[in-house]
Amino acid sequence: MAVGITHNGDDYALLVDDTGDVIVSEEQDRVACPAHLDAHLVELMAAFYRYDGGFLSIVDIAALIKRVSQQSESTYRTGASGNSKRGERQ
Repeated sequence: MAVGITHNGDDYALLVDDTGDVIVSEEQDRVACPAHLDAHLVELMAAFYRYDGGFLSIVDIAALIKRVSQQSESTYRTGASGNSKRGERQ
């Protein structure tokens, strides 16, 4: 399944395993970054909220696209093949 987004005039699809309901988060439920998260992952998050006894991470789409672009550019420069399964159906 894919979730379509537009960022800076470009269209993207985020491949996801499953989708759920729309979740409404209140500002008072916002929490600091959980200490156990990897720093590389934290860079891709915009916020964290308490949710169902755990937390809900909000992805920063701009940061995610920037990271993927940087990795793609790096792969292009080194001549590596990147994701050999890109475009395949799962």
